[in-house]
Amino acid sequence: MQRTVVGAVAAAMALGAVGCGGSGETQLTRQQFARKADAICKQGEERRAALLRTRPLSPDVGKMQVAYLASIRHQVAQLESFDAPKAASAAFEQYKHLLLERRLIIAQRIRDAENIKNQNSHTPGTELHEIEMREGATMVQGARLAQQMGLAVCH
Repeated sequence: MQRTVVGAVAAAMALGAVGCGGSGETQLTRQQFARKADAICKQGEERRAALLRTRPLSPDVGKMQVAYLASIRHQVAQLESFDAPKAASAAFEQYKHLLLERRLIIAQRIRDAENIKNQNSHTPGTELHEIEMREGATMVQGARLAQQMGLAVCH
């Protein structure tokens, strides 16, 4: 089912339903784009750190995941507000897609943590390992794309 949701998000992005990006401004240079995207990612990381400070960590891992999810949600919204230079536009679309996929993975982790906490279900170790592997893969792919686009903060 999660793959279906990811596919639907990708299709919606392709059709422009999620947000076509772009503000109608003139095309950014690669350096302008990198500075703007990195500033957004830096704000996202600062926001995530602030959320974690306001929600003290406890054995409840869900709190940390909720803060991280909010940070990614904020980053995606900001990144949707402008276009990448043409040379980086395909990588930028893939990067935003990976952020959306990471949001879905984290949301799944939050649901699993809540279910375990409420003893509604138990996520088998193998399934948890697969979720962690998928999240790690999106992070590695995101770092590669960020490097291709000349970004220093985003990963």
